[in-house]
Amino acid sequence: MLLLPALVALSACEPTKDDIKPDAVMGADDLNFTVASTTPGGNEIKMTNLMPGVVVQWDHLTGLITATEPETTVVLPFMGDIPIKITAVLNGGQVSKTVTVSITALDHPVAPQWAMFAGTSIEGKAWVWGDGNCYGTNGYGWGVVPSWNTASVGGTADNDLLVDGDQQMVFDLDGGANYTKRTADGTILETGTFAFDMSKTKVMDAEAGTMYSIGELSLTNEATVLCGYDFYSQGSGPISKYDIVAIDDDKLILAWAAPDAVFQDPDWATTNTIWIFKAKE
Repeated sequence: MLLLPALVALSACEPTKDDIKPDAVMGADDLNFTVASTTPGGNEIKMTNLMPGVVVQWDHLTGLITATEPETTVVLPFMGDIPIKITAVLNGGQVSKTVTVSITALDHPVAPQWAMFAGTSIEGKAWVWGDGNCYGTNGYGWGVVPSWNTASVGGTADNDLLVDGDQQMVFDLDGGANYTKRTADGTILETGTFAFDMSKTKVMDAEAGTMYSIGELSLTNEATVLCGYDFYSQGSGPISKYDIVAIDDDKLILAWAAPDAVFQDPDWATTNTIWIFKAKE
């Protein structure tokens, strides 16, 4: 199988480091390793530690792996120039080096939500407000579309925010999981990164197998979705974590409830805020 070299020199090849001791003092140029795609430009990355007896950590954007075996293989959901950081862990301290590998194709399977959020091209995917009542409230744990207090594009929410049809959200995988809120003409309003955890689910009716949410979306750097505040008031501040009520290639429904909200409040007194988006055509 052909290995595609990373873009920069990845190792100091002499000496072979066979005699490295746990209490050794090393510099970045002493690190001996390789990082390469397992197919030309592919997203499966093999990271090889060529220093026998040295424990290393690999930081590859999606996580940190402490490796005791020489070879570690990961499948990344990103494209573009991806930084891979190696850290040698020794009693004498730690030393690190970062290199870059170029990914031009997602030729190994990743979680389908990556493509749902960000598309399959390096430019990413834009989302805009959905049709009809796309921002509003419903009972927390009961309703999955806005039906109590609502607003549509061009309208104003109870929190005085405009449901602005000129704004859009862009998710892309160019060198990482990037998020941008911008206007239709490209003016950037907010930037950050995004992550999702499809294990964080909430069940509406366990007996019937009905889900309220199928995962959680997180944004960083105080970035928010369009009108990313409680529908009733901006007082609780910008929202960075959302329940994923539904997602596919064309539709995204998110929800949020205050930390003290009661899930499936028997009196229907607890509300949550709901957003409906659609993929930009």
